[in-house]
Amino acid sequence: MADNITTTTVSIGGISLSTSIRFGLLIGSEIPSLVCSLFVLYNFIFDPALLRSLPHHAIICLNITGILFKCIDVPLYLNYTIMDEVWPPTAAICLVWWLADYGFYNACVAFTAWISIEQHIFIYHNHWLSTPRKRFFVHYLPLFLIIVYLLVFYVWVIFFPPCENIYDYTLSACGTTPCYVLQPIPGIWDAAVNGCLMAAIIVVFSIGLIIRVLMGKYRHHQAMHWRQHRKMTLQLVSTSSIFIIFDLPSAIVIFIHLCGIPFDEGNILLPYFFFASYWLIFLIPFVCLHSLPNVKQRIMKILCISPRQQATVGVTIMTAPRKGEKADLGFWDFLRIPGFFWDPRIFLGSPDFLGIPRIFLGSPGFFWDPLDFFGIPWIFTVPLTL
Repeated sequence: MADNITTTTVSIGGISLSTSIRFGLLIGSEIPSLVCSLFVLYNFIFDPALLRSLPHHAIICLNITGILFKCIDVPLYLNYTIMDEVWPPTAAICLVWWLADYGFYNACVAFTAWISIEQHIFIYHNHWLSTPRKRFFVHYLPLFLIIVYLLVFYVWVIFFPPCENIYDYTLSACGTTPCYVLQPIPGIWDAAVNGCLMAAIIVVFSIGLIIRVLMGKYRHHQAMHWRQHRKMTLQLVSTSSIFIIFDLPSAIVIFIHLCGIPFDEGNILLPYFFFASYWLIFLIPFVCLHSLPNVKQRIMKILCISPRQQATVGVTIMTAPRKGEKADLGFWDFLRIPGFFWDPRIFLGSPDFLGIPRIFLGSPGFFWDPLDFFGIPWIFTVPLTL
């Protein structure tokens, strides 16, 4: 999708799937993926422990670019499938669409390539990160340079291209590729470096990590490394597998084109590869979700669902107010007693609960004094563990 480099129009609308099927597949994947991305990003950013963890920084960048892609590219394409044209038909919309389609997509590939390299450092060369100075040059500086490079390159080639763009608002993604992909230097650089090279790095370093892990199991100290970084390794393998399945085929076709081999066969397959590459972005957050500790508890917290706790419960004996004493709590506070609606011992008035209903209903003035009905005080609390 982000690697179009043909002299003809390549559009994902050329696949033999009806509009309704394409729309259903995309919207059915977009919504859960976007929700998962926001959930993962929220936890990584607002949890100080996760935010300080070095392996999570590139994952945060990966999720941010994925969210931007899903918030720009996918809605524009869904809008096109409904209206059968680019709307609104302006050059600005086309440029923003291309920025998402090329820039944000290839940024996800680049961040994954860096993650595949950095995992080797975290597992086998963590002494390179032992001091703040080393962490700056080995971890922070490369990530910063990747972000700056991607931002500068794609803003330049899309918004300030060395050629003139042509827009066709009746076709998906404004019909044609950005003009820079047909230029010798920026076009070949984008396809070879940002596309093929990054895909090759993901494949080589991921397979290399698997080989090192398997070989290291024969050595005691490296087996310890495997147990310590098992989750990190499995996450990289999962992420790399997604990229290999959904991105590598199009990268291979582009590489064949760069080698001068006729592109006719590739033109038939590329629209399908580009359409399938949407699921590369859709599946990334679910793999990143595996990096979060206590996922179930975090989801319940977001949904405001508190797990049932075996905790100390306050049992209240309620009497009429003393003379000159103000009634602070009443009937509605009684309803909030833990277990009032689900624990039968409350209603049966068992000895454990000191006959709360009988005491409450037997309070002087309960049926005729509004102060008693709405303002019966809590005199003291007896702790009891369920």
